[in-house]
Amino acid sequence: RSSTTSTASLSTMGEAAALENIGLLSWQCGELGEAQRFHRQALRLFGALNDRRHIAVALNNLALVYSSLNQPEVALRYLNEALPILHSLHDVSREGRLLVTMGSVELLLKRNRAAVAHQTKALGLLRDGPDARATADAMTNLGRALGGADPAESIRLFEEAIPRYRQIDDRRGQAGALHHLGMAHAAGGDN
Repeated sequence: RSSTTSTASLSTMGEAAALENIGLLSWQCGELGEAQRFHRQALRLFGALNDRRHIAVALNNLALVYSSLNQPEVALRYLNEALPILHSLHDVSREGRLLVTMGSVELLLKRNRAAVAHQTKALGLLRDGPDARATADAMTNLGRALGGADPAESIRLFEEAIPRYRQIDDRRGQAGALHHLGMAHAAGGDN
């Protein structure tokens, strides 16, 4: 009986993981309704398995879809639901990446103070870790959130992010950081 239960759980886990992957692919292809449907199905299955880590990942992925649908408030609800799960699991890397996403959503809502708080916390969790992209994203987003309020700190953050993007050959991230670096120089009077 135990082996039947274990096999069923593995089968459900495999199905949920496949749905999650299809959801991510759908999101990347811009098929947001499909992505939403697949992530919801995966979330339901992970919930049935009481797999908290994957529940948090599915909630994060749903937040990405809602952010892409220009529904940042809904995205934040999912992120706020996922954050304490990851924190309780001591999953520092995922918690840091989720905080980067939260800060990005706060920037969309023009809530710079909240964005600064999320990016600062993310940077504290990620800075010494192996995820160069998430660290560079946190630096870039923090620099954006600080904006004209602290151009010197923004410039420092962009200058620190650029080589990290270069290290992982992320040209889009590097171009964005360079763009924001130029804007920060202009805001600081360095024309």
